Amino acid sequence: LNAWLGSTEFEEQVIAQHRELVWNHLELNLMPTRRLGRRDGIYFNGNRSRHVRGLAQTHCGDFPADIDAWNRPRSWVTNEDGSISEGYVTVTPYWDPDNPIEVCAFDAQTMSTTTTGIDCTTAEGHSEQECGCGPNLQWCFDSVTEGEIEEAISTDVSERVRHMLQRDGSYGDLFSDPTMFVNGPSIHFFRYLVPFDDETYESPVPVDALPDVPFTDTAWTTITLSDDHDGILTAPGWLLRHQTNRGRANRFYGGFLCNQFVLPESGVGTETVSAVPTPDLTRRPGCLGCHARLEPWAAYWGRWGEAAMVYRSADVFPAFEEECRTCATLSSVDCPDFCEDHYLVEMSHTDERAYLGWYLPYAFLADGKEEHPDLGPLGWVDSANADGSLDA
Repeated sequence: LNAWLGSTEFEEQVIAQHRELVWNHLELNLMPTRRLGRRDGIYFNGNRSRHVRGLAQTHCGDFPADIDAWNRPRSWVTNEDGSISEGYVTVTPYWDPDNPIEVCAFDAQTMSTTTTGIDCTTAEGHSEQECGCGPNLQWCFDSVTEGEIEEAISTDVSERVRHMLQRDGSYGDLFSDPTMFVNGPSIHFFRYLVPFDDETYESPVPVDALPDVPFTDTAWTTITLSDDHDGILTAPGWLLRHQTNRGRANRFYGGFLCNQFVLPESGVGTETVSAVPTPDLTRRPGCLGCHARLEPWAAYWGRWGEAAMVYRSADVFPAFEEECRTCATLSSVDCPDFCEDHYLVEMSHTDERAYLGWYLPYAFLADGKEEHPDLGPLGWVDSANADGSLDA
């Protein structure tokens, strides 16, 4: 028995079981603006065509481009529809350095800053004619490399399970161990691609702390995460696979606490009152049966962006913001975008009045549950350990 428990076969069995628990297989539409397609053997970014060629989806043409040292086209052909075609250049892609490919010149440009000062390594550069995919196309990807990135982010979760087994650690390490597994594809993504969508993605450690390995190196290496991360429950593969806080809580409840929300045989019923129903689902008839538990549990992920893997610290996003409450309560004061996007500033029901100016994940939390967003998912794990539900 001890030999079997220490075998590779046992590891793979446990990992497979956790894939069923976590559902950590990603098939995302990572960043459409950075994706390269291919037409007639030539790679190009169709999303940028209307910015750089004057018309959406216009191809660059099947001829060598006239370029400068940064692959900037110096001349082009004007088509009958008024669009332009600049031709292609030969580039060595980061994902296959032994096999150069042909890439439309506007998309193969290597400038990091335009002549007007626009940073090509940010989302703003997408619509700039002088911005491209950078050296060796490092700021873009094709469908194959996208799949490799998604696979790396997904498999990190499985490697954490393997790490727990090989260390002979406690099961709780899955939820508290700060070790993350990265390889060439995920490192490349965190270093070169996340800046183009920093509302959705971020590097889990400072970029300078990422291992310096090429995209083609698929061997796993480890990085140590900050205390804000709670093991697999805040792993990028978990956060991106379960994109809402309710979904994250529901998966932990079903997968690890072996329980589920069951609709009453009578259904949720219908409200007969004509007034606007309360937005507080923990109190709304027909909803509270599940949401009285689900909403406080979902709040454990309150500092993690939904449909994202970004952590929002209390230093930048305080639980309460006086400026946001002021603009919410005074019609003479316009709310800044920061308040509009992240705080409760518009009231549709009197139940919301007490929460005006509060960071949205804190809305309707009461009776000691106000601390859930700052405890993080590990707070729920600790609670489940204390009451025995995680061991059930």
